[in-house]
Amino acid sequence: MATVRPTPPVAAPDARTPERRRAAVASDRPRLPKATPWPSRRGEWPTHCPLCFGALEPLPGAGGYARHRSARCSAQCVLTTRQYQPDELAIRGSSDVEVAARHRERFVARWACHYASMRHVWPALTIERFIAVIACADVADLWSYRMLRDDDLAAVLLVLAGFMRVPEVVGGDAVRADTAAGDVACAVARFADAPSAVTSSAVARCADAPSADTPSADTPPAVARGAAALAPTARWVRFWFDASVRDVGDLWTAGGDAPRLFRVDYREPVVTPYPTGAQVLAWQPIDGMRDLWVQCADAREPAVGAAERAAFARFLAQPAACAVRA
Repeated sequence: MATVRPTPPVAAPDARTPERRRAAVASDRPRLPKATPWPSRRGEWPTHCPLCFGALEPLPGAGGYARHRSARCSAQCVLTTRQYQPDELAIRGSSDVEVAARHRERFVARWACHYASMRHVWPALTIERFIAVIACADVADLWSYRMLRDDDLAAVLLVLAGFMRVPEVVGGDAVRADTAAGDVACAVARFADAPSAVTSSAVARCADAPSADTPSADTPPAVARGAAALAPTARWVRFWFDASVRDVGDLWTAGGDAPRLFRVDYREPVVTPYPTGAQVLAWQPIDGMRDLWVQCADAREPAVGAAERAAFARFLAQPAACAVRA
């Protein structure tokens, strides 16, 4: 009979041993900073962040830069968060079918004006992205807010659009980056059974798959508050409301003031599929959205091309869109 020898016991590796510690920390792994500086020019920052309203204080050893006084604010503010999916704008309508049908019918009648208003703020917006956002808004029941205002819809839809690619400039011409991959089928099929899951990041995942471009190095952001100072290194853009707007309905329950909308530009992320606060290049307030709607509404014919009108007509003719209208 063969002799069976017991397997000698093997001690579990000690997590405190140098070997384990060295294996856990790869030399080529990018290191995230301990604290994300609040994006501003050196020595030029307000007492409170305009987006999250959190108090700011000097960043120790940073020579004129600032940080959030509260670690919680720093973690939640879109300008400094380490998350690439921070808290999204929530949609919790009234679920009133008649209200939703009335508001959506009014939107469809003036869709070209809303689209033109959005393109005035972000010219790279494509009809494909616009349709994807509308499809998700249909599923999420955006139209059932009783106090919904037409002159705020362009801002709401820009925020719901999520992360959008900045067009690359090749030979002086902008190359479309907001691709047709974000079609209506992708948006509706993903969320048809889970309206609560409709978020702007989800729209971004449909319409903007991360590219294989070489990422930029993550350096601490020294940021200008002007669009002219942004680009050529900006790779992504996203629109945000300030922290007073957590739910779309907050736009119309806090008073008659226009919502504060901001545009944030980002570098290419290195370790996340979409940017975080560490990649913020610049931010700027976007004012006059309601005035822009009035100007567009007064115009006889918004500047929307025939191909774009045909694409939106095809969207309205699809069964999902017809079901929403019904």
